[in-house]
Amino acid sequence: MSFAILGVAFVAEGTSFVRALRQAAPDVDTLNELTQTIDKIRRSKDPTVRTVLFEDGAALTGILIFDAVDVALEVPTMHLAPDLILVAARIDLIDGIPGEEVEQVATEIEAALREAEPMVVEVFLDLTARSAMRLRRAGQ
Repeated sequence: MSFAILGVAFVAEGTSFVRALRQAAPDVDTLNELTQTIDKIRRSKDPTVRTVLFEDGAALTGILIFDAVDVALEVPTMHLAPDLILVAARIDLIDGIPGEEVEQVATEIEAALREAEPMVVEVFLDLTARSAMRLRRAGQ
């Protein structure tokens, strides 16, 4: 079930990412042209497409790196400035991870996010059991 949720999230974020990329670069045919276009988008003063691309890109990265995560309950991102992204993920870890490994997992997730997207400056991970999230959403 959790992989299905991640799959749906990846498709949704991926679709938004591809649409924004096509809007920004409708005639890109090669990887070199794509790289040049991404560089132009990063330097652009117009934040609209850039914000969508980089927030969706950060979300896609987050979805892909959650190996020890049972389910990503929420992965909101926020563009703090043209070149600064905040990621705040509410995650439920796989059952049975020893306590001493939780910090290691969190460190790996943060490092992977920052490596994939250098504009990620802050990463907040909220370890929340899925059952607690259900209760919160039910208003209890």
